[in-house]
Amino acid sequence: MRKVAAIALAGLVLFGCDGLFRGRREGVIPPDQESSAWPRTERPGPANPSPQPPPASPDPARTAATAPYRIVSPPQVLEAAVLQVNHSFITVPQVLHPIRQRLQALTAASGGEEVRFRPAAQAMIAEETANQLERVLLLVEAEKRLTEEQRKAIDEEVNKIYRKAVAQSGGIKTAFVALLRQEGTDLETWHRDLWSALAIQSYVQQQFASRIHVTRGMMWKHYQANAERFRTEERVQMQIIAAPFESFVAKDGPGGEQGRREAVTQAQEHMAEAWEALRRGTDFGEVAAKYSRGPMASANGVWPMMARNSFRAAAVEQAAFAQEVGQVSKLITTPEGLYIVKTLTRRRGQQVSFEKVQEQIEKELRLQQLDGLRREYLTELRSKATVVGAEHFWQVAVNTAVRMYLQP
Repeated sequence: MRKVAAIALAGLVLFGCDGLFRGRREGVIPPDQESSAWPRTERPGPANPSPQPPPASPDPARTAATAPYRIVSPPQVLEAAVLQVNHSFITVPQVLHPIRQRLQALTAASGGEEVRFRPAAQAMIAEETANQLERVLLLVEAEKRLTEEQRKAIDEEVNKIYRKAVAQSGGIKTAFVALLRQEGTDLETWHRDLWSALAIQSYVQQQFASRIHVTRGMMWKHYQANAERFRTEERVQMQIIAAPFESFVAKDGPGGEQGRREAVTQAQEHMAEAWEALRRGTDFGEVAAKYSRGPMASANGVWPMMARNSFRAAAVEQAAFAQEVGQVSKLITTPEGLYIVKTLTRRRGQQVSFEKVQEQIEKELRLQQLDGLRREYLTELRSKATVVGAEHFWQVAVNTAVRMYLQP
């Protein structure tokens, strides 16, 4: 089910839009026959409708009743606060929901101590609040400028992602809805967030497409400056006779240090027999099948090709890379056990040609330029934005996180 959730929310990854935005779209109809139409709301009005600005410190209850979007307030949230960004609002649940897993991990890392939890949670909340603020600013601009054709294209993409999500839930809409509920959201919110994320993506690409230029010279310079990134990894295939100490610990034997010493002694005797068999010329695979107690013993000790730093016992891997193909190592002792390794195949790393990675480099440079232009644009939008209630909002958000994650 977690896999389904990842697929269902894939559209939100582009800009991380887990929050609730105003400006949700109307008229998107789920394709399956069992579902009804999406809940309808009015599309935002003209770009500059000359609205009456809300009071500087809006009453949360009044805000929830009159705002042009729905504010979800979970029962756990006992104190209300909103952050006003121009004529839009951000709520505490919007900020806490995207970072819920990080806050849960912080609860364990802090040992449940508020003095350790609070400052780290405050930093997370400040970061996510900034993200939400940027999304609100971008969405408002997108709503002003997207054409009807672009809006229809976004509607179609939302339906496409929705169909895939339902299919991954067994083809049953109610199963997908139940999954969303487990994730702390609902179908209407999921739809609104997905539409908003795609709208922002479309707008940003449209806004800066003509200003992005990547030349062959730029790509070649990037290739030379990052040559190590464009090399294939050196890989090795090992055949191993393994004697983990834990496999020699007797179930009914002495425990503790004495039990470990006896296990080490038995492992040494066991590997001495294996080494003697190799010395007599017995095939390495036959010896591995008989003596190895590692996970690949049934495959005559043969492991698949591996890159460096992939094998748990680093000394074994180092020996395999250091020796020639077909060579057998001496007995290797590690804290976990004893090993003999044979190098079956080694594939040296090679530089990938510029022609093969040119398309990849072009995409990277375009994304870099797009990100830079987006950041400049956000800086301009932030400089013109009016943010009201920030101090109280952050205080309430942190207090709410403490109550939700530290207090039963």
